[in-house]
Amino acid sequence: MKEVFRSKNKIVLLRLNRLESISSALASAEILAEESLGVLALEFGFGNQAVETLDGKVPRVRFGFRWIRRMPYFLRRPVFLLATFARLTHFFFRHGRPKILIAEGLSEQTIALFLRFTGGVPYAAHVHDIFDEKDYSGWNQLLLRLEGVCLRQSEFTIFPESTRAGIYRERYSLKLAQYVVFNCPRKKTKHQTVNWRDRLSLPADSILMGYWGEAGPNAGIDQAIRAVARFPKLYFLLWGLSNREVREKYKQLASGVGAGHRVFFMGDFPEERLGALEGLDFSYCVYEPTSLRYKHFATASNRFMESLAAGVPVVTSSESDFRKLVEEHDLGACTPDFTVNGLVATLRDLIQDPERRRRQSANARRAHQSYFHYDAQFTPVLRDLSNR
Repeated sequence: MKEVFRSKNKIVLLRLNRLESISSALASAEILAEESLGVLALEFGFGNQAVETLDGKVPRVRFGFRWIRRMPYFLRRPVFLLATFARLTHFFFRHGRPKILIAEGLSEQTIALFLRFTGGVPYAAHVHDIFDEKDYSGWNQLLLRLEGVCLRQSEFTIFPESTRAGIYRERYSLKLAQYVVFNCPRKKTKHQTVNWRDRLSLPADSILMGYWGEAGPNAGIDQAIRAVARFPKLYFLLWGLSNREVREKYKQLASGVGAGHRVFFMGDFPEERLGALEGLDFSYCVYEPTSLRYKHFATASNRFMESLAAGVPVVTSSESDFRKLVEEHDLGACTPDFTVNGLVATLRDLIQDPERRRRQSANARRAHQSYFHYDAQFTPVLRDLSNR
């Protein structure tokens, strides 16, 4: 195996999926590579090839466990984790012990814990989400019960939001270093802005609101479509929503409330993601706070942070963390509640005030360029890793 794919004395990122599935994990790897710190990504999944190497900005080794798909469903998760642990143990024996692992998730930090116990491999835990025990079931609940041990045994932890870091510090009696790194895109370079009015043949005075991602029960898509129906000049562009049944449900809803011609399901994002977002007037980033992760979510929300990078004002939740960001930096508007009427009142204020939208667009770009970008956020972690 080429030297670039060896693990000895390198910073190794563990991801039981593709690194791209977590934008902050990919950004971390890219920055480490740019700083010539010696980085390697190890990815795991159900791919056809047992081992695959991919050269590039971030060297990667992918391990596939296709054979696990033939097992009974309830056995797949534990066997997958055990097989991954065994493969990693063998890989590090052959290609050298890493300087440190960065575990990018709950499963990854559990594997890292056992690698530390059996091989003395140090690791850091990048905690992307925060959950209560009721949020998980089956094998995931067992992993959640091990989370405290995993975090206490790590060298340091990384959280995307400060309140989450505080909750975990108290929950698990953590004494180690904690870093708060917002889920921002990397510092934006120039993008070609997409003119959606031309591309979709929309009126010149139309107002465009955008949503991207999956449509979970907390996303408020139902309320948004009903609110859009109240504003004849407002168009709603949705990217993602990969589930066909979900899309059909919302299409029927849009038609039923008389907004079918103003709600567009755009499919996957174009390659120039930020360029596509720059063509919007504002984004829709509302979360119903029915679980712990949505109560402390502002700086962990990719959609919120990508809106800033694109210079797009944000329509968002009224939870204290969202409200603080919006009001301190003048970035958009917070809905008073999670109702259609509350959203209508918020949208009316933005739609009727184009000067406000222009001002907040400039504020969003300024916020991204000055501080809300991953290069700035990751600096303390980069300094820590550089000194090891």
